[in-house]
Amino acid sequence: MKMGMRLKMDQIEREMKKKRSAGSRIGDGFLSVGYFTFTSINITNHDLMMRIFLLLLPMMMMMMMIMVISSSTVVVVESTHCDSPVIFNFGDSNSDTGGYSAGLGIPFGPPNGRTFFHTSTGGRLSDGRLIIDFLCESLHSSYLTPYLESLDPNFRNGANFAISGSSTLPEYVPFALDIQILQFVRFRSRSIDLVSRGKSVKNFVDEEGFQNAIYTFDIGQNDLAGAFSRKLSYEQVIENIPSYIAEIKYALWNIYQHGGKNFWIHNTGPFGCLPQRLATTSPIISTGDLDQYGCIRSLNDAAKVFNEGLRALCEELRSEMKNAILVYTDIFAIKYDLIANASKYGFENPLMACCGYGGPPYNVNSTVGCGQTGYNVCTDGSKYISWDGVHYSEAANSMVASKILSTNYSTPQLKFDYFYEIDESHTIWVPGTIKVSLDPAMVRFDLAMVRFDPVRNMSRLRKGVKLKNRRFLERAQEMRDKVAAGFLIDLVLVLLISVSLLPIPTHSAAAVHDQCKKNPIIFSFGDSNTDTGGLVSGLGFNVNLPNGRSFFGRSTGRLSDGRLVIDFLCESLNSSYLSPYLDSLAGSDFRNGANFAVVGSSTLPKFVPFALNIQVMQFQHFKAHSLDQANTKGSRRFIDDQGFKNALYVIDIGQNDLADTFSKNLSYARVIRRIPLILAEIKTAIKTIYDEGGKNFWIHNTGPLGCLPQMLSLVRAKIRVYDLHGCIRTYNDAAKAFNEGLRVLCAELRSELKNTTIIYVDIYNIKYDLVANSTKYGFNNPLMACCGHGGPPYNYNSSYTCGHPRCGVCEEGSRYISWDGTHYTEAANTIVASKIFSTTYSTPQLKFDYFCRA
Repeated sequence: MKMGMRLKMDQIEREMKKKRSAGSRIGDGFLSVGYFTFTSINITNHDLMMRIFLLLLPMMMMMMMIMVISSSTVVVVESTHCDSPVIFNFGDSNSDTGGYSAGLGIPFGPPNGRTFFHTSTGGRLSDGRLIIDFLCESLHSSYLTPYLESLDPNFRNGANFAISGSSTLPEYVPFALDIQILQFVRFRSRSIDLVSRGKSVKNFVDEEGFQNAIYTFDIGQNDLAGAFSRKLSYEQVIENIPSYIAEIKYALWNIYQHGGKNFWIHNTGPFGCLPQRLATTSPIISTGDLDQYGCIRSLNDAAKVFNEGLRALCEELRSEMKNAILVYTDIFAIKYDLIANASKYGFENPLMACCGYGGPPYNVNSTVGCGQTGYNVCTDGSKYISWDGVHYSEAANSMVASKILSTNYSTPQLKFDYFYEIDESHTIWVPGTIKVSLDPAMVRFDLAMVRFDPVRNMSRLRKGVKLKNRRFLERAQEMRDKVAAGFLIDLVLVLLISVSLLPIPTHSAAAVHDQCKKNPIIFSFGDSNTDTGGLVSGLGFNVNLPNGRSFFGRSTGRLSDGRLVIDFLCESLNSSYLSPYLDSLAGSDFRNGANFAVVGSSTLPKFVPFALNIQVMQFQHFKAHSLDQANTKGSRRFIDDQGFKNALYVIDIGQNDLADTFSKNLSYARVIRRIPLILAEIKTAIKTIYDEGGKNFWIHNTGPLGCLPQMLSLVRAKIRVYDLHGCIRTYNDAAKAFNEGLRVLCAELRSELKNTTIIYVDIYNIKYDLVANSTKYGFNNPLMACCGHGGPPYNYNSSYTCGHPRCGVCEEGSRYISWDGTHYTEAANTIVASKIFSTTYSTPQLKFDYFCRA
């Protein structure tokens, strides 16, 4: 019997040392300045009228505010529960509340969510709530918003970084535990920064909130299941466990180093009792490997070994992390008890899925999953432990949560609300009224939540509420006159300052508005050539200075010293820059569209982050949620159906497909044979968007791949044929073949898709012209990177890319075409954009703003 095996913590330490020696520190990243263009301001009659209106606006708003606050009353209650709890969760599908659906656009369709949410839009793999939902309910807190949910998110009570399919290893792949930690580090930095700059605290977490938050972990099941799926022996799986534990230790330490001190850690459940494992493994296991309840003994024994290592880790960290609390919860014992005593808890068929295919004994089929064509689903999910063969039903999750909250399975035996027990210094939240502190030294009136006249209702406050702390009332009385005297003055000042910061329309901006009859909306799909921050937002990777030095003066996630071509296209319409779809924090204004492009993206393979088909599915998720918000809230913050129909859909992808194919040492002939597959994916993407109502498409072909310093450097020692300007001829010929196929595809779709406009733009000739006539455009060294390592002729080294400490950067980026060996400088992007605007390189020759003038 393979039980009771205790892990040696020195094995885990060795794994941690390997990580340190590899230099993989959270927060490490690559460091990667153009020029400003100014437009003269001409004061017109329109400007004068606007200035008069803006001067009158504060008085109008003040009168409206007075009418609102004078008619309201105050409601104050005494809380016996906890102060605005904040939870950050890390894990896999057992606690994913919609991250997978939001981040990858892959929906979990019906019947998921049928029991509680009555809809599948919850993104949970269950018929209802998960354990993490019940834990939030126990604190009277709203459910956690997925970190990757960018459309109208609510992070006031924390965020959920858990994603279905996640594991601890391998590292640096979406969405492994270390990626979730990188996402958290970015979230923390951005959230604190936004709060410090005066953004509404109700939507974000301040530094104190991060310090007092609960950090919940539930991960490891996929590591074990994946190891067994690879046909590793039991002994080999056990040998891997210290590596999994080391990753968890690494994650805990990083959160602790960022101020976290309250940890709630779940061990892994008896995955040898999952119907999925039983159905897929039963033909090859012996009856001797089944325990008395029909579970696979070896799988459960591996889970126990993992859990013992996790328990020992928590014990070790309690002595190492000062002022930290680590609660270890025995989920295995809880879930195994449900299996062993199923009838006691009202469950039938404890090893059979409610939703699946195949019927008894497990109702699981590897080719027909829950929600897929042919599936069947039980009538009463409350009689089943397993929902879909892997995940638990809401009834089972409810039972597990109740046992967690009992403290009987926790070490130490602390209640989940221990971290938020009320005392007289805690804040009470009174929804929709006033934020009141019981700290006798302070009373805060949050203008965002005030709905009462502080003067008229102070006596009502004193009479209507019995407060234990008399000094609170005395302090409130002292503030009465200050609030009364300062309220209106402060309001006027705030409004005047806000108005003074509003931009005054310039002559050129007004001209664009005269041309555009509709609000310009753009959706962009592509790779690093158009990524305005998706990689940084989605995966938490750092793209630091000198990237962004020229125009933004800071890194924005763009792989350039400044603006990209897509930025100049937006500027031409007087539209703000596109927010990355994956950016869920403030500043993500999607009224003018969204950017789905992410660094490294390609068309193939499919269904991997963030291939073109994934970007299109993200768009479908975005569209559905935006329409839902627009219809239910009627807000202009969201795009309505007409907006999606009139939008412009920009596609710039394919370069990585060609580059990756060459990097695999495939022959030119084999690269050419792959091109139709790439084009087929682009065609599918366009037709899918068309089926969603899109009718305006702006398609860029790919640039001269053989002129990139990166390509020239990587194949330098191989046999190559250069063209007249020093570019690799075969690489450029492959790009031309791809472009010809794309041109033909656009022509084909114009006749196939009714009422569409498809513009094909020859980016190749625009960029090749820059290289061939570099001196004409003021560029030096057209094949050399501004930011890199190695010096002439290419200044590129794959081991020391732009931003690495050993990299150098040119003083004047405007003299270079290539910024980092792969991506263009802002100066080069400016010229590319100007040539796009000329329409000379477009088929048909329509201006970029055609879609908003119709």
